[in-house]
Amino acid sequence: MNDLSKRIAALSPEQQALLKRRISQKQVQQPKSWTIPKRDLSKQNHLVVSFEQQGMWFQHQLGTTSAVSNNVSISLKITGNLNVDALEQSIREIIQRHEILRTNYQTTTGELTQIIIPPRNWTLRMIDLQMYQIPEREREINRIASFQACQPFDLAIDSLLLRTTLVQSDVCEFVLILTIHHIAMDAWSLGIFFGELNVLYAAFSSGKPSPLEPLPIQYADFAVWQQQHLQGKALENDLDYWKRQLANSPDLLSLTSDRPRPSIQSFRGKTLSFLIPKTLAESLKSLSEQNEATLFMILLAALQTLLFRYTGQNDIVVGSPIANRHQSEIENLIGCFINTLVLRTDLSGNPSFRNLLKRVRETVLGALAHQSLPFEKLIVEFELGQSLTYAPLFQVMLILQNAFSTKSIELSGLKVEYERINNQTSDLDLTMHLVEGDTGLIGKLEYNTDLFDESRMNRMLAHFQTLLAAIVENPDCTISALPILTLTEQEQLATWNQTSSIDLAKLIIPELAGRELPIDKSVRKFSTYILDPCLQPTPIGIPGELYIGGLDAAIYKTGDRTLYSSDGTIQFLGRIEHQIKIHRFYIQLEDIEAILMQHPQIQETIVIEQIDRAELVDDQQLIAYIVPILGYTLNSRNLRRFLEKRLPKYMIPTEFILLKSFPIDENGRVNRHSLPLAESISIDLAIDFIAPRTATEREIAQIFMKVLEINQVGIDDDFFELGGHFLLGNKLVNRLLLVFQVKITIVDLFQSPTIAGLAERIEQLQNLTASESFELTQNDRI
Repeated sequence: MNDLSKRIAALSPEQQALLKRRISQKQVQQPKSWTIPKRDLSKQNHLVVSFEQQGMWFQHQLGTTSAVSNNVSISLKITGNLNVDALEQSIREIIQRHEILRTNYQTTTGELTQIIIPPRNWTLRMIDLQMYQIPEREREINRIASFQACQPFDLAIDSLLLRTTLVQSDVCEFVLILTIHHIAMDAWSLGIFFGELNVLYAAFSSGKPSPLEPLPIQYADFAVWQQQHLQGKALENDLDYWKRQLANSPDLLSLTSDRPRPSIQSFRGKTLSFLIPKTLAESLKSLSEQNEATLFMILLAALQTLLFRYTGQNDIVVGSPIANRHQSEIENLIGCFINTLVLRTDLSGNPSFRNLLKRVRETVLGALAHQSLPFEKLIVEFELGQSLTYAPLFQVMLILQNAFSTKSIELSGLKVEYERINNQTSDLDLTMHLVEGDTGLIGKLEYNTDLFDESRMNRMLAHFQTLLAAIVENPDCTISALPILTLTEQEQLATWNQTSSIDLAKLIIPELAGRELPIDKSVRKFSTYILDPCLQPTPIGIPGELYIGGLDAAIYKTGDRTLYSSDGTIQFLGRIEHQIKIHRFYIQLEDIEAILMQHPQIQETIVIEQIDRAELVDDQQLIAYIVPILGYTLNSRNLRRFLEKRLPKYMIPTEFILLKSFPIDENGRVNRHSLPLAESISIDLAIDFIAPRTATEREIAQIFMKVLEINQVGIDDDFFELGGHFLLGNKLVNRLLLVFQVKITIVDLFQSPTIAGLAERIEQLQNLTASESFELTQNDRI
């Protein structure tokens, strides 16, 4: 097999399909022969970073859990006569070969830079557990592995972004625990690491020198090249494609959760394992081949179908990583080269699954043809990443790997078993990871535990399996009619539908939103059905509209948005007409009202959607009507700050209107149609320009203007609305740190993105620092 054949064979199925399509269309061009040069080796300090490093570093700054989420942790169970010295020497050689493993990240004049640390006399940490009883050994190994996996790195000062511990549990039994920061290694790099470990161990254990050829370049060389090359016309074609592809795409997938979404993503998570049996996997492959698609495409179409059925949204965006190694110089280089594709699919018109697959195929091939644009660059160009509430562009990811070559993890004369260590984190709301194995598709579902319970995730996996089987059986079925309910769930819902005891009169009272109705299984008054817009039964925990079957055999629409809880109670979520789409987000107005009612000075509140000019579809705004508790005065600035700490930005009303009381109709309910228009009465309706008033505000304003390159800024102007993004945010925060000498973070900027808000936060931190200093002084005197 010649070199070209090898490179084609190494392509993913999607990339091979793209190549085949280009050949068939006679559009193949000779690939550009981009050569990545070596940098000036006299410059080891404060080198530019890659886009991928910028993204990883930013996530690392968001808190301890987000930092830990970037830890890649693996255990190798080694059985046999291990040569510990040779193993240590092998890992030391890999550390010396790959600069990225010994790189620090620091900010210089507000810019993130990388610093290469010279090789040091690294030694392998060893723990001997041979004196422990066998059950205790396993518990201790798990404890050590979990502790190491959950310890964050300090990217600024840690001399090595690789932790290694060798645990000996018996004479010929060892466990090697490895933890590497994602900023230094991606999935492809793991294969390189273990491949080099295998070759080096075989050589060193035999007393031979390293047989590995010197690396042509280092990761820092790639970073310098990337920042110089991916500019201007080199990106225009790809950028134009993504601007068209993602125009007006939804910012958030409105998945029903078991708890409200926190104002700041926590990254706390859990992972469930599952298996798509080999027979079903083979049937899916066969179906994909019949439709000139790939297994990944059919899995993506199925996942997007399930998300459509869960949310009712027909515009579904899912992310997926790609290796992003197009140059021969970086094929054998450890580092984070991975890029992320944004795969947006139109599911409107209720197509058959086969027709949907055609749409997905075009989406995937188009994304692959324009994959050179780094995801982090895309975020900046689209002015996204202005919220820490959810990930930008997509919150669900699908990963399909060809059989990961765990079988190639070998150490000469030893038996080696590979296992990933779970660090209890989740980068996104949901990540479905599938690997082709001997028994089928081996799956892991990583999910955010702030949002979802394990029971909901188990139901989702069952729905996915049911859907896949239905797709194989009838790919020409429309996506709204494909079954997703398991037989057990169908039987459970049928029982609940016939045994619900509810008061029909209460259903027409919107104020009942949020209550739960207990089921009295001994009394049958009405049949209940919770259906989606296509009149299909919704799964347990998934919202739909409540329908009531009366004694006259008729079925009535109630207009109530409800779901079945796992115990069979019907939970009211609000009125269907109160679920709105505003600025590409689906929201329930009652959710905003519930948060406002937590304010100690608010007696009543109603939130409505108002469109100022009918001809402008996007000119929508949320209006909050408020009846304060007698004797209290409220203003919009304080109300906004109250909500900013509790709600994502897209759910914060544009205007607040104070009323002494709400208009009531003849039935004793609030008459929403009689509420005054926003322009007729409001509090602080027009936020005039307010210049900085204090020394702190003036200093912050100067930094705002310098970072954003603007000439004027008011104390209530939002950093992100002025054109800021996460990279400029890093620069701003670092300059604030230099000026004020307090521990302000990027999280503070997202929570308080105005000069007034940041000044208040900085003064709080200054007072806290002064208080701590006073306590230390008093303790010293004592």
